[in-house]
Parts: sequence; structure tokens; C-alpha cells
Amino acid sequence: MVQPYEYVRFSVELAVYADRTVAELVPGIWELDNRITPVVLHLYPEYSALDAPESGLQPARFHCPTTGHHEQSARVDDWQLATVAQWVGEYRDGLDALFQQHGGPFGMKLQYSSRYGLSPQNLRSTVPALSAWDAPTEAPPLNTIVSTAVDIPPGPLLLDVSVAREEHQRLSEFVERLTRAGTQEVYLASGLLSHLAINLREAGLTVRGAHG
Repeated sequence: MVQPYEYVRFSVELAVYADRTVAELVPGIWELDNRITPVVLHLYPEYSALDAPESGLQPARFHCPTTGHHEQSARVDDWQLATVAQWVGEYRDGLDALFQQHGGPFGMKLQYSSRYGLSPQNLRSTVPALSAWDAPTEAPPLNTIVSTAVDIPPGPLLLDVSVAREEHQRLSEFVERLTRAGTQEVYLASGLLSHLAINLREAGLTVRGAHG
């Protein structure tokens, strides 16, 4: 799908399952920075549920076609959540058809631009296991990683790192270092559908959300 590059107000990643659709929302363009913590919207056939971090305003990154990149404090607003819920409801039949054609759960990226509203950008063949969205009853002790350059400690990790999608080499090297260190499980502040999460799952790591 092709459209003119416009001012993107917020970004969405969908995970479509048989019994629910999960949406992660962040203000601005998500690919410019993986650190921002998303709001998670669970859409069931009869009701919805919301996981919202208590972080308030976050340093979101935007791109204006005329002035370029800029950063400003922003948060996901109620109208944005309502827009995503309405879109999923409107295109429910199409999402169900894609589910059947794919043979199971799949992911979809959407962006909301100032001129075109909410529009899909691509499909992804892998999404987290449904159980990954449910917080464990007892989280294990976690070491926190806040930089891709630090030494990797043993055991499960809480990753609070910033790696833009364009920094593919740095991201690949970081994932490789985690693998060499024997890391098997990570908790992400940046969301289960972020670009970082996708690369970690592809490397065979178990990825869980850091909510709560």
C-alpha cells in the first residue's frame, strides 16, 4: 500500500488472535525509538480492557514533511484509543479473513496521519503467544539493562533500551550479545510488538511485557 508521507500522530501495532485483538499504541512514529512504553488495548468480541502505564507524558518522536524530525512530550489520548477500537470493529470481517488465510494469529502495523487517518502499513507473520500478554503471578528477580553497550548479566532481564529501527547493525549486535550470554527470557518496557521485541523473538528469546 502506498500513500504520501504525512505527519503521523500516533502508531499502532496489532496482534490478531482467534478470541481477541491486542493493540499497542504510542504517540509519534514508533520506529524512531523503541524506548517509549505503549498503551495496550485488548479488544474482545463483547468488551475491551486497557493496560496503561503510569508514565504520563513521554518523549515521543515525530516527523513533519516540511520541518523534519522533532521530539515532544506526548501521550496516547482517549480519541486515539476510540479510533483504533472503531477501526478494528469496522474491519473485523477482513481481519477474520486474513486470520483464516494466514492459518493463525498475525500482526499488522498501522499509522494515524493528520490527513489520511488510520491506515495499515504492513502485515507480520509472527506475534507473541497469547500467554505473553498475561503478567506472571510471580515475576523472577530481574537485572535491568538501560544500554546496548553494557555487560550482559545472567538470568532474566528487564530491557529499557533505545534502539531505532534504522540502527539495524547495533540492534543485531545487541541481540547477538544477549544470545551469547545465554539470555533466554526478557521483559520489555517498549512493548511486545515493537521492532526490538520482534528481533528478540526471531532470535529464540522468550519476550514478556514489563507492565506491572
